[in-house]
Amino acid sequence: MHGSCKEPKTTNMKRKLSYILILVMSAIALDACYYDKEDAIYPLKGYANPCDSVATYNQCVKFIMANNCTSCHNTNYNTGGVALDNYNDVMKAAKNGSLMGTIESQPGYNTMPPGGVKVSSCQISKLNDWINAQEPQ
Repeated sequence: MHGSCKEPKTTNMKRKLSYILILVMSAIALDACYYDKEDAIYPLKGYANPCDSVATYNQCVKFIMANNCTSCHNTNYNTGGVALDNYNDVMKAAKNGSLMGTIESQPGYNTMPPGGVKVSSCQISKLNDWINAQEPQ
């Protein structure tokens, strides 16, 4: 019985475990690669710097609101009855003066964001440009 080409049991077992490990790792990798709506996962993708973009809601104002306002003022959690996470509500606040009144700390308005980092002068300028252009979407 010498000269048998049969592999030892430990080598055969290691090979089987390797195959199982590869299958499990492949299943995990494939499960992690599902497709989702990119804008839901990365809502601010493409809004790196609103000061470099045209003063429209979708290219500029949405980013400014998301970075400074919507953690407290959104449809689900609208502090003070103010939501600033959609075009219509931001436009309404722009038209009635409360948007710039709070951001620029004008008399009669509560300063926003409270105790946080103030909106940059460039972003304030972009918001004013947007309002003066009659709030393009």
